[in-house]
Amino acid sequence: MGLRGVRLFCVASGLILVFPCKAVVGEYEWDLVAENTMIAGHELGIGSCWIGVEMRGGENEESQKEARVLEHYF
Repeated sequence: MGLRGVRLFCVASGLILVFPCKAVVGEYEWDLVAENTMIAGHELGIGSCWIGVEMRGGENEESQKEARVLEHYF
């Protein structure tokens, strides 16, 4: 299933997907990157919700291309 099949985001005005770069996996805590992004958004008055699931489609190239993820991230 690609991202088009995910209806969870249909009412979101914006969406941030976190895909760690495989060249630097392990050097950074990617969950902290997402958390800090949410905190910064809160300071700007932007509400957010962390959906703590691993998207199965996020690991395949088709879904990443659909989300316009740069090629060196997969």
